[in-house]
Amino acid sequence: MAGFKVDTIYSENEGAKLLKTTILRILDEQIFSAGLDPVAQSLGFVSEAVELRDGTYTTMLGTLDLPVLGEFDEFPIINKEQGFEKGYKLERHGGAIAISKNLRKWIEIYDGSPKVSPTVKTELNKLSNDVQRLVNAAKLTRNNKVTRILADGFTITAAFWPGSASPDGEPLFDAAHIIKSTGATQSNLQTGALTQTTLEDAITLLRDMRDGKGRKMRRARVYTLIVSSENEKNARRILNDGSNFAASVGGTETNNSITENVFVWDGFNIELMVLDTLNQPSIDGTVGSATMWFLLNKTAAFEWEAFRQLTLYNEEMDMYEDKKTKVLFIDVDVSFTAEHYQPEVIVGSTGL
Repeated sequence: MAGFKVDTIYSENEGAKLLKTTILRILDEQIFSAGLDPVAQSLGFVSEAVELRDGTYTTMLGTLDLPVLGEFDEFPIINKEQGFEKGYKLERHGGAIAISKNLRKWIEIYDGSPKVSPTVKTELNKLSNDVQRLVNAAKLTRNNKVTRILADGFTITAAFWPGSASPDGEPLFDAAHIIKSTGATQSNLQTGALTQTTLEDAITLLRDMRDGKGRKMRRARVYTLIVSSENEKNARRILNDGSNFAASVGGTETNNSITENVFVWDGFNIELMVLDTLNQPSIDGTVGSATMWFLLNKTAAFEWEAFRQLTLYNEEMDMYEDKKTKVLFIDVDVSFTAEHYQPEVIVGSTGL
């Protein structure tokens, strides 16, 4: 069937079917085809489909080298030693928009007119804008959830989701994370505002981080510095000051990263990520603060599946009628959550 056209009048069945198809297409283009949310991917999250609304994951400890074998020795089984366990629990999010009575009547009644009235055409444009806002709200829900994993990671405020404890029982960012095989502790908590000194200290913390076996984590080829939009100017000034490519022309400082946000700073490659969801309002209150900043080993985050976006079902759209009010609605809902499992891949600071 051909696509929906505003200059054509449809019968009840044709109008309802084509309108719903059009809405589905909008959602397909803006949500379904997008795959993993860009903010989540940039923060090192992996996406995973789950079949249960709650469950448990076991963290990875790491590996050691292979044992020596004689010529006729049997190959020993390399057992996977289990790390700490942590559960998850999915949440359902959703919202709806109402279709106006004028548009509802047009869907239901075929009046034989060759063209859509200006009123209906206006209502169609409003509906399109409302669907866009509904879609954006669904995407923002995911963005805020994964951002809160970092922003709410300095204290334990929940059993699951953002604000939950790491598998070792400590907050995501803590000075005494436990190395399971040795019982020793290590810190991924940096204090103070973002400066050259605190950035150097955070790099040291991340480079010295060890896995559950006590081995140092694989070093990042590029570290990701995550800041709020309010802290972007300060971050760029710091990275340029220490960069091999920083220079000045006629006393004016130039930027070494005009087309890319990767800086060479004191011998380290550092990618600057401005997280626009930090210090922004949400339905659950402001997400983090402008002073927060984080340093991420994204390679290790993906390798160890440190951050996970777990989805029971992706964004789904439906059209339904309230039998009492006779109002027609379009809704979107999704069942997912975000969790953290390996604190060894990131260092965080409240900026205070």
